[in-house]
Amino acid sequence: MPSPEQTPCEHTPTPETGDAQVLLFPEGFAWGSGTCPTQVEGEIVNDWAGYRAADQHTPGDGPNHWRRYRYDFRCMSSMNLNAYRLGFDWGRIQTGPLQPFDREVFLRYMEMLAELRGYGIEPYLTLFHAACPQWLQEEGGWLNPKAPDYFEDFAQKIAENTDGEILHYITMDEPVVYALNAYVFGQFPPFKHNRIDLFLRAVRHLRKGHARAARILKQIHPDARIGIAKHARSFEPLRKWHPLDQISTRITDKVLNQWGLSKFLRHRSESLCDFLMVNYEGRLRFRNLTPFAPRSDFTDRELEARGAVCDDKWEMAPNALPRILRELGKRTGLPLLVTGGISTPNESLRIRLLKQHLRACYDAIDYGVDVRGFFYWPLIDSFDWRDGYKYQSGLVSVNFSSPERRRDIRRTGCVYREIARRNGLLLEPDQIQQQPK
Repeated sequence: MPSPEQTPCEHTPTPETGDAQVLLFPEGFAWGSGTCPTQVEGEIVNDWAGYRAADQHTPGDGPNHWRRYRYDFRCMSSMNLNAYRLGFDWGRIQTGPLQPFDREVFLRYMEMLAELRGYGIEPYLTLFHAACPQWLQEEGGWLNPKAPDYFEDFAQKIAENTDGEILHYITMDEPVVYALNAYVFGQFPPFKHNRIDLFLRAVRHLRKGHARAARILKQIHPDARIGIAKHARSFEPLRKWHPLDQISTRITDKVLNQWGLSKFLRHRSESLCDFLMVNYEGRLRFRNLTPFAPRSDFTDRELEARGAVCDDKWEMAPNALPRILRELGKRTGLPLLVTGGISTPNESLRIRLLKQHLRACYDAIDYGVDVRGFFYWPLIDSFDWRDGYKYQSGLVSVNFSSPERRRDIRRTGCVYREIARRNGLLLEPDQIQQQPK
């Protein structure tokens, strides 16, 4: 592996293809990665400030991307990546409702955009990623009927001040899952449990916020491409023959995969969405009961106690991805971009799963689905809402014991580099005849 603080992979030999076959992706395919501000920036100023995960670490103990972004972007360039999902932290950039932006903070974000552009990396900007400004949380968060107005103002100021620097916007990341975690499961601020009434109210306001932000972005920059990030998981019955297992699966699929999406995309003219970001989360199998219950612990044991079997903790069900992409493409009629988070600490397994996810994307494209990019999540080792820094799987590793948070590109990043360089997936001879299930 490269020594710390060098730009890795520069001297990694490119293997000869020999008898192998390369599955080429469409021209212009986005090869990207991504991060969430709360998980990587450090110096947190939103409603996650002070929160401690299971390992007793806080988001502020992270990789300090806020100050070390230049090296992280240089790593992206060395991996031949051409797209990056980043966020502007609403709480950091706007210190009060309808207030002007903090000039110093906004200039730092503009420097990030300029750095990305200098490397030829296209920014995909997320406006809301599971973190409210502290002032908004004090006013009730997304339960406040004024929240959509505040969010529209935030989006408007972003569009006016970036002056066309951003072409792709993701208004919200997994808004329905965010509301569930905030008001039903109690995992996100304000950590409410089993409040279905608050969940429904928050979803209603989130939908309004998305629609208003999308509309104002289009008004200011008609060429902007607007999207929303959708949680996508394969829900399956543990016992396919058992009626209760089938009912549990249908209920959960209806709520998370259908109802939530329809809330935000039911009227194309209202949603103004040009693409859908698909956050693939693997598989969950049900036995007898739906897992919606007032519990905050999502260990395997607790899931099984509620009738759910999560034998796919690390997104190990890539065979389900082509089906999900076909269904979403048909249901929405939108171009799709896929975010794959492969969080196993086993490097060899992670590389194998990365290739399987990309093979699944290729098979969906071959079927006729308009898949336009893949984003590996995360770019750098980052904070996890539940486990803190226990499991790390970024393309770029971070030494959290060093004050400067020294970096290295992992072997996964070097493999991803070669895939992006070829714009294709190299299959060994023994893989060529294999067909996806």
